[in-house]
Amino acid sequence: MKRILRGWIIILAGALCIWGCTQSSGTNNVKAEKLKSVEEKLSKLEDENKSVALARDQLRKKLIETEEQKVKLQRQMEELKNTTIRERDELKSQLAARTTERDSVQVQFDLIRKSLRNILNQADTISASFPQRQVADGTQPSGL
Repeated sequence: MKRILRGWIIILAGALCIWGCTQSSGTNNVKAEKLKSVEEKLSKLEDENKSVALARDQLRKKLIETEEQKVKLQRQMEELKNTTIRERDELKSQLAARTTERDSVQVQFDLIRKSLRNILNQADTISASFPQRQVADGTQPSGL
């Protein structure tokens, strides 16, 4: 009986091994297909990662160039600002000088006008003190 039982156990174990091998070959195909799909997904993700990394690097390069350009433009703006301030101050001083010159000339002009008026008034006073001559037609002479 032990021999028969041992025989049945060996036959049962062999049948189970054969059954297991047949089952695993079917799952190996499924696993192989899953592995292929995972590898394909991984390949796609690696390609996407490379393209994203390339785009990132290009954007970083553009950002660096833009920041350099910004710094350059800020320097130019500061230079223009300083130049503008300096020119404005020069124009203010020139305007003040011209205004002072104009005021000085205006004062001199007013003094000359007053002097001429005084001279004319003196001439009128002097001419009034002279006796007036009558012309033959009865009109007064024009001028002196």
